[in-house]
Amino acid sequence: MPAWSPDGTRIAFGDGTQLWTMAASGGSVHLLTIPPTIAPLAASWAPAPILAFDGLRLDCAAGAACVSTDASEIWTIQPDGAGLRQITRVGHAENPKWSPDGTKILFVRRFTSSKTPRSELWVIAANGRGAERLGDARDVVAASWSPTGREIAVVRKGAVPNTLQVWLEAVDGSNPYPVGDAVPGTDATIDW
Repeated sequence: MPAWSPDGTRIAFGDGTQLWTMAASGGSVHLLTIPPTIAPLAASWAPAPILAFDGLRLDCAAGAACVSTDASEIWTIQPDGAGLRQITRVGHAENPKWSPDGTKILFVRRFTSSKTPRSELWVIAANGRGAERLGDARDVVAASWSPTGREIAVVRKGAVPNTLQVWLEAVDGSNPYPVGDAVPGTDATIDW
């Protein structure tokens, strides 16, 4: 799960248990200090030198090995490992993507309603305030900002089981429309 810094000089990468940064040209690797009860996934660079990641909560009380839970939140951290901060508090947030201006983070919120799994597109300010759902899109798998920050590409489950469909919509979630045909699959990431 590598992620390039916007200026192309650094790479963040991990293995689901730890997160590292390094110069894109190679050299030494810097391990970021993250509590052992958080599994860092899906790192995303802001325009400024800061990372957002999906922090999957681990249950380490059962012995030597930690077990994944269904709880995850979006966290931010500086590339040198300083300033770890939990941004969301929604129960299950994943796939963070920074807005081009670095003021907001787009994410997918998963939850269960009436015993049915649901997923929606949400956005939150970089300071952790103002979490809100964008539009009415359901069954969201992943999303990404356009380079201008005026549109969002959203991957949703397709009308046919085990398919995915890309949609474009305005940054406020309005005017969604499908792009191209549905493709086979059940999970995806997307970058504009």
